[in-house]
Amino acid sequence: MMVSVNRLTKEEHVRVIAALIEGNSVRATVRMTGIVKNTVAKSLYDVGKANERCHEPRGCVLLDDGTVKFICTEDKLRQLRRK
Repeated sequence: MMVSVNRLTKEEHVRVIAALIEGNSVRATVRMTGIVKNTVAKSLYDVGKANERCHEPRGCVLLDDGTVKFICTEDKLRQLRRK
């Protein structure tokens, strides 16, 4: 038996995170967006984990082209700084 997994579109994900950033509760975000509470909570968790990685030393680097690279070693960080 195959289980269908629905994924949020980028626009839905942005709406959820924007609502939470504005200070709305998870339940209020569910009412505003119509997205299931567990999905809203999972989105919040995922963004929190990604943000946590960016605050670690050698966590992430914003490149000149606007992309973000996650760095796990000091050598890779030095290589990016040379570019």
